[in-house]
Amino acid sequence: MAELTTNNLLPVGCVMAAEVRPDNKALIKFQFTQDKTCPTFFRIRSGEMDGTFSFHPKNPQFSKGRSKMPLLEACNLTQTYTVEDRQITILKDVSLSVSPGEFVVIEGNSGSGKTTLLTLLSGLDRPTSGRIFIGEREITHLNEDEMAPLRNTAFGFVFQSFHLVPSLNAVENIMFPAELAGDGHAGEKAERLLARVGLLARRHHFPHQLSGGEKQRVAICRALINAPDIIFADEPTGNLDTENSGAILDLLIDLRKERGSTLILVTHSAEIARKADRRLTLRDGEMEKR
Repeated sequence: MAELTTNNLLPVGCVMAAEVRPDNKALIKFQFTQDKTCPTFFRIRSGEMDGTFSFHPKNPQFSKGRSKMPLLEACNLTQTYTVEDRQITILKDVSLSVSPGEFVVIEGNSGSGKTTLLTLLSGLDRPTSGRIFIGEREITHLNEDEMAPLRNTAFGFVFQSFHLVPSLNAVENIMFPAELAGDGHAGEKAERLLARVGLLARRHHFPHQLSGGEKQRVAICRALINAPDIIFADEPTGNLDTENSGAILDLLIDLRKERGSTLILVTHSAEIARKADRRLTLRDGEMEKR
């Protein structure tokens, strides 16, 4: 690996090597030994240069001035499982990047690998190979003690089956992640969120006393209470009727805009996908090129 030739190059993501002449007419050379299909981002600051260089073999760009570094970047993710004597590949060389505040839909048919990809991006599982970065931090090989606080504070989760704790009422379910983070205002925050979604009057009701739409609104509040950078949503309207599905999706989109969170949502619905800033399609475990 070549040495960096300037202190003004701050590598982010799957960086192999680079040479930079720090002037406005800089010739920037990249030599990659792996991850050739993965976009890689550099922030360059020197004199009049202040911006982000995004290198991809098919589309290199330099954006001067303030530009967004990826909040999440995945490089060549592959996931395989061994069943008896057979090796089954669920994902194959999947690469992507997501910017702060972006709403990205991962779509595809049943069995295409959507949920598996979401569990890898959110640190709920580890890939067989590949790398995952949140900002400048690689999370691929973090152990559970390192990963748990990140999942609790930086990530929010909304699941198809709600996953509310049966023995806790609505406000207690929402408070739970904030209490784990040591937030002394967890109760106040939970009640404000319940008021925002129109469920304050049902704050003392338990999950079995709530409808499907109400359970999902509680789950959305729980996902948002720690003001996460990223919300991961796995088919969040999959168990709801058409009327509730539209209301829940609109609520999730509105709340993430209000709070500036990034939303990564898995769905097989083309109607939902059309509302996203960007759509990524998985087919048989591989990312389709657009």
